[in-house]
Order: sequence, then structure tokens, then C-alpha cells
Amino acid sequence: METSARSLSTVEKLSRLARRVTWSTSTAGASPAQPTIVPREDWGGDACLAGNEKEPHYTDGVRMVFVHHTATSNTYSAAQAPDAIYAICAYHVQSRGWDDIGYNFVIDRFGAIYEGRAGGVDQPVAGAHTGGFNYYSTGIAILGNFDLVAPSQASIDALIELAAWKLDLSHVDPTATNELVSLGSSKFEEGEIANLFTVAGHRDASITSCPGTLCYPLLTDIRPQILEFGGAKIFGGGPSVVPPLVDQPAQFPFSFTEPMAWEFALTSPSGAVVVQESGSGTSGEVVWDGLVNGAAAERGEYSVSLVATTLDDGEAPRPVEETLTWFNPPFADDDFNLHEENINAIAAAGITQGCSSVFTWLFCPFNDVPRDQMASFIARALDLPPASEDYFSDDNANTHEAAINSLAEAGIAVGCEAGRYCPSETVSRAQMATFLFRALGLAEVDEDRFSDDNGSIHEVSINAVAAAGVTVGCGDGTNFCPADSVSRAQMASFLARAFVNGAN
Repeated sequence: METSARSLSTVEKLSRLARRVTWSTSTAGASPAQPTIVPREDWGGDACLAGNEKEPHYTDGVRMVFVHHTATSNTYSAAQAPDAIYAICAYHVQSRGWDDIGYNFVIDRFGAIYEGRAGGVDQPVAGAHTGGFNYYSTGIAILGNFDLVAPSQASIDALIELAAWKLDLSHVDPTATNELVSLGSSKFEEGEIANLFTVAGHRDASITSCPGTLCYPLLTDIRPQILEFGGAKIFGGGPSVVPPLVDQPAQFPFSFTEPMAWEFALTSPSGAVVVQESGSGTSGEVVWDGLVNGAAAERGEYSVSLVATTLDDGEAPRPVEETLTWFNPPFADDDFNLHEENINAIAAAGITQGCSSVFTWLFCPFNDVPRDQMASFIARALDLPPASEDYFSDDNANTHEAAINSLAEAGIAVGCEAGRYCPSETVSRAQMATFLFRALGLAEVDEDRFSDDNGSIHEVSINAVAAAGVTVGCGDGTNFCPADSVSRAQMASFLARAFVNGAN
């Protein structure tokens, strides 16, 4: 219905972000290097899917590691470990109904690292290991049960090496913490904020004893060991704020494990360097306003590069190489919105020009519509001529004054009181109906469409625009919600149905 876009689920909000920012993995200057990883075929990874292979799902980057134990036997031999992993995969697929083994990696007690879920060990593959947080993380399970027995030193060493490499691909500090929005777990409800270490145990995110009573306390000492493994590192460097998401500059913060000399570059889709900065120290930040020579930057994929060297011996950590993927034109902030198709339609028809003359990629779908903007929308839709007189006293010097007068001269706007238009007041859904009733020249209808507009001065208009197919109501469609304000996204659907798609 028309009002449903006001409340997006957490998953939908995260999907919006994923369509703006993509992450490419850098292998250049690979330190820490990728450890030896036993491929899936060596333990029967594809065979355990029983012909039900599905395309892997990739996230927008690994932000943390969850450590698990498998709660299985600790007495297996090195030769038996692959069969034990196959059995776990078969259980996950056949009994739990998952499309693959839940873990991204498995480590046996001898220190061997196995590729888990398919999709590429160096890629941000979404697993099924930690409900509510799979979107952000990679899951590493140590094969065995550590409620009564501690994990072997060989498995801990392998965990440190694997986590150091995997987190460095995304330039994540293993000793830091994350504020993450839960997608719904047994410990954190959907939308709840969880503050988690970037190297955490399964129990930190869910109600479980995993990764075992004698494994979990080891994480405190493991985190700094991961930090020290593999030499100098860059943390961050990608965008923390992206202009297409919000009307503020893009911010690229970063830090280093020691003082470094650094060079940052942002390159446009056409190959032009948009931002280039350099400096030295243990941290830095580059800010970009989303403009090029004062104009909105072109749409497409932008390359981010951050290269650094240590000041003492010139050691080069793994460079940052990421990609900012701009948005589905014409607007960046309406992707996945219920009204996106109608927003695009009124933009193509010239009815809307967005909400910012500078940041032209913004539509501001959740902003309320004031009466002055409403005037411009309808004046453009009808291509009204300039008015012959000034009808109102309170719109002088208003950007929309000409449109307001045109609507008044056409008999579409009568003002809020004698001689005043009240340009900044928010348009209600009932008022929107009357604007469109007059603009379309609709006739009254002998139909009472909604149950909550009885007695409203706009009831005649509401019933007429409903009969014309301009409105479908709110909620389940039995109500109109006449007193609710109109968001710009809802307004787009009203206008598209009225002037672009063709009212009945």
C-alpha cells in the first residue's frame, strides 16, 4: 500500500547499502599471505550437496570473524578429519535444510585449514553459522568439542594465521569492536544494535555455549596475536559515509599498525582522478563532497586506492583497493523503495527534479511534502502557464511562488485562509486528494471507498481519486489515513498514477 515504504526492514536497509558500496579484494603486497587451505573437493564438499548446488551469496565485505566449535569428537585422526567435516555438511544440508555447510572454514586439531562453504576462500561469502550476523562475518569452526577439553595449540595457531589473512583482506582491526545491526538472532532482536569484538565467539551473538567453555576465554589472548601476525597493516580506507546514501560528504577514515607514509586516490568511471591526497602518521581521513568542479559527480563505479609504506624500513602493507558503485539512476536514495518505479516515472516526465539542486542524485523519499513543493509538482505535470497576478501574501520570494500562483489561477489551489497559501505546511493525504481532484477535473462519484474519511471535508475528493485509480489507500486498503502526512515517495505514486500512467 501507499504507506508501507515508511518502515523498511533491517534487511532492506542493508540491501540498499550493498547496492551502493562493493568491495574488491586486493592480493597485491599480500602480507599476511593466504595460508594453505585444503579445498572443498578434498573432503567431498560438492558431493554433500547431493546435486542441490546453489549460487553462493556474497556480502559487501567481511567485518568480523566468529569462532565456533563443532561439538563433535576430539579423538579423530588426521585422515578422519575430512570425513568428519563431510558429516557436518551432510547434517547442515539434509537435516537443517541449508544449501551448504554453514561454516566458511574448518580447522582440525592438527592445524589443517579446510575450505568450508563454496564461493571462494578470498571472497566475502555469506555463511550460515551465526544467525543475525552472517551478513557481516566469516565463520571459522575448530573441529571438536571444547566444553571439557581445550583446543590444541596447532588449531589455535592456524586460527590466528587464517583470521589475520581473512581480516586483512577487508582491512579490519582484529582488536577493535563493531556496532552491528542484528538481522535477528536468539540474543539480539532484528534491528537491535550489538557491540561485538571483530574476533568474537558464537555465544557473543547467540544464546549458545559455542565455541566451548575452554575455547572462548582464549579469544582475549588470540586477538592481539592476530594483530601482530604478518607485519604492517592498514585498517579502514573504505567509505564510512557515502554521498548517495545521505546528504553529507563521503568519509574515508583509516589507521595503521605503525607510522606510515600514505597516498590516497579516488578515480572516476572515466579514469579521472577525482581526489588525491597524501600524508604520514598512524591515521588519517579523506573527505569528498561528491562533487567534481562544483557539479555532481558522474554515476558509475569509482575506484578507491590507499597505498602506504612504513617509515622505518619501507615495508608495504596490503593496499586498500575498493569500489564505490553508484546508484540506479536517476536517484540514489530510492533503491528498493516500494515507490521507486513511480519516482522514476515522474522524474522522466519532468515532474520532479529531486530534493537538492546540488546533490542531484537525492530524492529524499521519506521527507514530508510541503504545500509549496506540491504546487510545483502539479504545475509541472499540467504544464501550467504563468499566472497574471500574485494571489497570496505569504509566498513572496519563495522558490515555488510562480507555481503557487499558477495553481491558484487554475482554480486548483485556494489557499489555507484568505490571502495566504501557507507554503511550508505539510500536505496531508486528504489535502493531496483534493489537489489532484481539482487538477484532474474529476467528477464526484457515488461510492464510499474508505471507512476512515467519513465527515472529512475532503471525502468527496478522496472517493473520486480512488475511483480514478490514483489512490489505493493505506494499510490493507480499507482505510485512507486522511490526516497522515504525505511523504515524497507516496507523492510520487499519487502523481504517477494521476499524470503519467493515466487516471481513469
